[in-house]
Amino acid sequence: MKRWLTGAVVAVLLLSACATKPEPKEAVPVETGSGWTVHTAIMTPVVTEEEKTVFARASEDSDGSFTPVAVLASQVVSGTNYAYLCLKETDASADWEIVKVYAALDGGASIEHEAVIDPSALKTTDSGIKAGLAGGWEVNPNRANAVVLEPEVNTAFAKGTESFSEAVLSPLVLLAESETTYLILAQGTRMEDASEQIYAAAVQKNSDEPAAVSILDLVSYLSE
Repeated sequence: MKRWLTGAVVAVLLLSACATKPEPKEAVPVETGSGWTVHTAIMTPVVTEEEKTVFARASEDSDGSFTPVAVLASQVVSGTNYAYLCLKETDASADWEIVKVYAALDGGASIEHEAVIDPSALKTTDSGIKAGLAGGWEVNPNRANAVVLEPEVNTAFAKGTESFSEAVLSPLVLLAESETTYLILAQGTRMEDASEQIYAAAVQKNSDEPAAVSILDLVSYLSE
């Protein structure tokens, strides 16, 4: 009898826990200002065939080699503006850039603006991250794994952001690293309203210290 009662009590407790556990909200697009809307599930797919075609048409006369890896946001105008996250490589350097591309209604496309994401001078909506203090940044030391993150980078990201309660984060790309820190761009679904944001996270490589996380000021990169 006692065993039966104990089992019943456990079952009741488990059912109560399940009943009070909040259901995850479905992610929704959010306007960041100036009509830009952050995309949901940015990396699924990474870049659609249509978006690749638009970017190829816009960048055919550009200096340097662009690799678009994601479309972070879009803006409906007379046509559509796209915010591409790109790796731009020249003979002398490689940088992550946010590239604004205009796709006209007649099928034409052009690059309207380029902004380098400087790890030492990140544009964020608050002062929660001071990645520049780490110093010694190297952009994409292992470029082949900048998007498909290596296990140690994923592990550090998961450990560093596990206590971040503002949003559920998914890493997008490894922007840069220093001797002690990974700087990772991530997509986050905010717990408060299920809206999508782009975050930057400075994650310690060999430490249990929580990551410094801030929302990227995407509009500033698109209009600086």
